[in-house]
Amino acid sequence: PDTDTYKAVAWGISEGIVKGYSDGTFRPDAQVTRKDTLIMIYRLAEKPDVTGSITYDDVIAENYPETSDTYKAILWADQNDITNGYSDGTFRPLDECLREHIITFLYRYAMMINK
Repeated sequence: PDTDTYKAVAWGISEGIVKGYSDGTFRPDAQVTRKDTLIMIYRLAEKPDVTGSITYDDVIAENYPETSDTYKAILWADQNDITNGYSDGTFRPLDECLREHIITFLYRYAMMINK
C-alpha cells in the first residue's frame, strides 16, 4: 500500500525507531504505553549516551535493566525535561500514553533540539 501510514511504519522500522513484535507483526491498532513513546523518541534522537540513575519509584532495575532502551529512554527524557513524571514520584511506564502526552513529549523534544 502507498499510504502515509504504511510509509511511516516502513520508515520507522528501517530507521530503528520502532520494532515489531516477535511474531513478525506491527499491530498498528495496539495501544502505546508511556515507555513505548519515549523509546521511539529516544531512538529518533539516535540513542544518545546517558549517565545517572532514574529516581521514579516505579522504574526499577528488576523490570528495566540499566542497559535496556527502556531505562535509557526514560532517564534521557527525564534529564532533558521531555518528561517530568507524576507528582507522586512515579513515571507509570505501562500506562496508556494519551495523545496529549505524546504531543507534549514531541513538543518538548522539538524545543530541546531547536535550542
